[in-house]
Amino acid sequence: MKWTKKHTMITLFVATILIFAAAFYKLVIKPKPSTGNMTWKDIFEAVKRAYGYETAKITEKVIRLESRHFRSGLCKETNNYGNIMPGNYSGIYNLTYPYGWASLSGWWRENPNYSPTGYYKSKENGLYYLTFSTPLASAMNTAKILHLRGNDPGLYYGEYQPDVDEYRQNVADTANQYIL
Repeated sequence: MKWTKKHTMITLFVATILIFAAAFYKLVIKPKPSTGNMTWKDIFEAVKRAYGYETAKITEKVIRLESRHFRSGLCKETNNYGNIMPGNYSGIYNLTYPYGWASLSGWWRENPNYSPTGYYKSKENGLYYLTFSTPLASAMNTAKILHLRGNDPGLYYGEYQPDVDEYRQNVADTANQYIL
């Protein structure tokens, strides 16, 4: 049988389908997020032990929403799952520790493993994000902020933003997998 242009086209088509299928599987079909030596279930259980069931449940929802269910490249790069730096909307940033989070500086001194390691300016949106050494550190910060703000995800999102109610609804609509 002679190899024809038709055979080449079919081969290229099949190869393209296989490449897209592999990429789809890797990016969309529940990839296992990297959390160092802890699973996300372990992380949310640690949050539950520290802050209770309700805070852990909301923390998981917020982190899922902020990280596109653990798939966000920004989150993976910074180990930050929802903690921006104050000033992102005013344009005035404190680029030195405690990065505008005076309310957390005492807690960070008491819990240095949860303290931010620095900040990162996103090339995508220009916002500044705290960076953390581990996803656990970020999750504990998210839980601490929620706890301080009465477990209100709207107030976690921002105290003065007009879309606080929409964020509350988005969090409410986000399903939990680990803290049920």
